[in-house]
Amino acid sequence: MAKHPLIGVTVDHMEHPTETTESTYTVRANYVTALRLSGATAILLPCDIAAIQSYLRLCDGFLVTGSEPGEAGTTLRQDFESELLQQTRDRHIPTFGICNGMQVMGQMLGGELHSTGQRGNGIDHKPRAYPTAPAHDLTMAPEGFLGHLAGTSTTKVNSYHMQYLSDGGSFDVLARAPDGVVEAIAARNHPFFVGVQWHPEYLLSAFDHALIERFVAACRNPTPSDACRDPGVR
Repeated sequence: MAKHPLIGVTVDHMEHPTETTESTYTVRANYVTALRLSGATAILLPCDIAAIQSYLRLCDGFLVTGSEPGEAGTTLRQDFESELLQQTRDRHIPTFGICNGMQVMGQMLGGELHSTGQRGNGIDHKPRAYPTAPAHDLTMAPEGFLGHLAGTSTTKVNSYHMQYLSDGGSFDVLARAPDGVVEAIAARNHPFFVGVQWHPEYLLSAFDHALIERFVAACRNPTPSDACRDPGVR
């Protein structure tokens, strides 16, 4: 029987406006469902920096989730996810960042965040209340691992963000939107340290399914190779 890897999933930290005792952790269930359908077991991770070493020993991989568009989360969440990502990158542990998760990855690797509203190019990167339908095209290097998963160099993805990551960090750009916005990145010299700007956990396409399954496979069979290096999309 194939191993069911245990994947740690980060959560949003919601501060109560008046009572610190009433603060909560929350995350959409479809992150967990997508992992389960791909053969993994998920465990939710409180934003506890002191517990990161225990999380690293416990989990086979990590998924850093999104947040509400334009919001990076509380300082507690930001500090926790930044430290967790630093540790998983240094230890070559498979890690997948989605939406805000990709942006945190990219900032850690030297990129900068900008508002999509500054581009003025007609593409709405938050076209609906929830990312429940495809929103725009995605262009990938056909010889790269995303193009291989999609079986083509272009596909459609959903979209739910108000900021975008600049080029220039120490990462490969794996995909772009038609307006040039970076839609996927991978750290160099790492088996799977990948971030995507869209939300594949909604499983809107066979490509989304394949991407989640590729991450789960990396957690099941970690390898020291840099298998997710891409020639890049310019």
